[in-house]
Amino acid sequence: MRSLEEVEDPRDSEGLDDPVEENPPHRRWLVLAGVCHTWRTVLLSSPLLWSRIEASIFRRPDILEKFISASRKAPLDVCITDVSPLHFVHETDILGKSLERILKEGVRLKSLHLIFRLPIFQYFFLAFHFKFSFTHLQSLEILLDQSEVKGTYVPEPSCGFAAFMEADFRSLRHVALTNVHTEWQLLSKLPSTVTDLSITNELQPLLAGPMSDVLDVLKKLVDLKRLTLYDCLPRMAGGSTERVYLSKLEKLTIAGEITRVMPLFDCLEHPLATIVCVGLEVDPGQDISSASLSVFSRMCRMYEGRPDQMEASICVARAYVSISLFADTVPESQLFFKPTENSDDTQSISSLDLLRGALEAAALTLFLSVTSLWLTLLDHHTHDAPRLLPLIFQILNRVESITVEGQVTLLTEALRPQQDMPVSLPRLSHLGLADTRIVEDTEDQPFRILSADVLYSCLEERKDHGCGIQLLELYDDCTVHVSAADEFRGRLLTVVKDIEGWEK
Repeated sequence: MRSLEEVEDPRDSEGLDDPVEENPPHRRWLVLAGVCHTWRTVLLSSPLLWSRIEASIFRRPDILEKFISASRKAPLDVCITDVSPLHFVHETDILGKSLERILKEGVRLKSLHLIFRLPIFQYFFLAFHFKFSFTHLQSLEILLDQSEVKGTYVPEPSCGFAAFMEADFRSLRHVALTNVHTEWQLLSKLPSTVTDLSITNELQPLLAGPMSDVLDVLKKLVDLKRLTLYDCLPRMAGGSTERVYLSKLEKLTIAGEITRVMPLFDCLEHPLATIVCVGLEVDPGQDISSASLSVFSRMCRMYEGRPDQMEASICVARAYVSISLFADTVPESQLFFKPTENSDDTQSISSLDLLRGALEAAALTLFLSVTSLWLTLLDHHTHDAPRLLPLIFQILNRVESITVEGQVTLLTEALRPQQDMPVSLPRLSHLGLADTRIVEDTEDQPFRILSADVLYSCLEERKDHGCGIQLLELYDDCTVHVSAADEFRGRLLTVVKDIEGWEK
């Protein structure tokens, strides 16, 4: 029996084409697989092979027509990406006709993913003045590519979008709208079958409408499992007595200005989400301490139990401080603290102070389960780390594993036993070093460099106090630049049980 690679098709050498022309992706795959012409003809006649339509821009409507015809009555998965430079009028007309042709197959559409530049955006929605039916559509994604949009210009809410929302979407499950400037009131027309809703806005102004319209949308989507809202919430004056109960919610992600995000947070009544991500954006001149310190406490109040994952991020003038808590079903949690390089440049309170405050403001019982900690210590933490790290460790006193990147020396100094003071993190048995160079002992060590003597003396003193490190782990981005490195490794093994990741 000959292998597929050995199959020869004499008709290929004669330059003869398959019955369906202009199909470079499918034909090429089959030719590379060594499928002979006869079988290739059979495969190319399969409707399922043509039911997935992916293209940038259809400048040849006849090619699109061949895809649609060859797919027969199979459900269609359509993804059209308009990534070419801004179109001339005739190109816009061609794409518009292609879109209209696809929409006429609306009853066959299973998924529709569209990425447009600005000129095509309005054309698409205007097409919905024709009454199309999308009774089998399950996934809808629309993105307005803003890479060439100058300033903060966005199109006005399209009257075509209102007609679009009137279509029959009885089977719709997944909806993702990015930079689709519309009104929340129109989104209330989404069917209750939607389980995954994502609204993202990268442009100004934000989606129009009062907070009550947002709540109306959420109240209707009773089967909602995943909700993602980025920079799309209106401001709400004063508090709201309305409550929304999302009983099936599994993941909640909200990000935006604090004055827009937190009012909605207060309206959500005990959702059972297992994953929560909250991002707050604060103006440089605004007091952020009270906002950031309340993030975890508000998140805790939302739950009758404890979510499997919680994440809170503070953004000040595009400088992010991320505080994440990952809680498993077992009573163990991981806490991640990862600020950006410029996170402290535009604020009076340091990112470490944010972490300390967030821990103190939250329900302490939530953090009693934290056994694993990831710390990112940056150069600007040099001034406040000696004061703040011991306070943080007092709260997280059950931590058994720490991984640190950046200014590792700040951590080793905080872990070193102090006279007449309890040892920090007495249960600590695993220390991981990331993005670190271990070098000979010299004065004034530069950023991200750890003195070998400082590391050894810290581990030795902890062992003498009965709080020794069992495992020292060096990640792949760590290097050891010590003369007689093998001897230094042997020296370390007198104070730790095992070392992983050591490069000889």
